[in-house]
Amino acid sequence: MKKNIYAVILIVVILGSLLQFGSLARGVSFLAQETQANEPVLESINAPQMGNGFKPIRITAEKIGLDLPVTSVALKNGTWQVNPGVANFAEGTSLVNDKEGNVGIFAHDNEQGFSKIKGLAAGDLILISGDHDKATYKVSKLAIANPIEVDVYYATKLPQLTLVTCDGLFSEKRFVLTADLVKIESI
Repeated sequence: MKKNIYAVILIVVILGSLLQFGSLARGVSFLAQETQANEPVLESINAPQMGNGFKPIRITAEKIGLDLPVTSVALKNGTWQVNPGVANFAEGTSLVNDKEGNVGIFAHDNEQGFSKIKGLAAGDLILISGDHDKATYKVSKLAIANPIEVDVYYATKLPQLTLVTCDGLFSEKRFVLTADLVKIESI
């Protein structure tokens, strides 16, 4: 009897793993992770970059000890490449500005990436630095999304920042952090 129960449990675990892997291998994803280097994203996110803003070059969050350089990544064939050891600015999302738009930044879910952002809470501060300016954002929302929910990077009427990394046992979900602009100042 015990052998039958163990066999059933093993089958359920294997089937569950195969189903999870299948959902990872198909569908549309706006961010790839370690096992999915260049999964298709989307052709356009309809978020023109603001001419009066700046590209992020560094992201910090003192509360969690996050301090990473930011690399700009162009959208190619519907995919943003995920570079290791850095945060990645999703070109095609908005530049940092005080008018409108959604700055999209993503990284791998590991210690050299964005695993630490899961330790942030509403009200915590994130700093985005450029060559001559820095922007302070306040975390407003934390969510888990499906990879096909590409609207998290769509332009917004108010200036915001969206950070994304993988989540789930098989990186089948996305952890999405949204933060609202507090201020931009010269450095």
